[in-house]
Amino acid sequence: MGGRKSRSKGQRGEREVAKILNEKLSIESKRNLAQYQEGGFDLVGIPDYAIEVKRCEKISIEKWWDQCKEQAEDSNLIPLLFYRKSNNKWKVVMDIDTFCNLYKKENGRQE
Repeated sequence: MGGRKSRSKGQRGEREVAKILNEKLSIESKRNLAQYQEGGFDLVGIPDYAIEVKRCEKISIEKWWDQCKEQAEDSNLIPLLFYRKSNNKWKVVMDIDTFCNLYKKENGRQE
């Protein structure tokens, strides 16, 4: 897929994830329109998290995860990577510490 089509597909993916998060979490996330000029993560409005969104047919999780971690570190946020291929559900990648902390919070356990 060429540059313009690929960028357009990525933007649709960002809007899809924002809509899902807004509906399921009652938040107001949206695309980070400054990301193309200034760099940075894809969605804003989700406190504590730097969210990278990839909607591609060729899965490159390691490359995407490295990008997501770098952007999160620059902003001192927790990296989350959302990705999907066409006709598939969205998946989320996080590191094990993030998962363990979320589990502890969900189950009322202290760190």
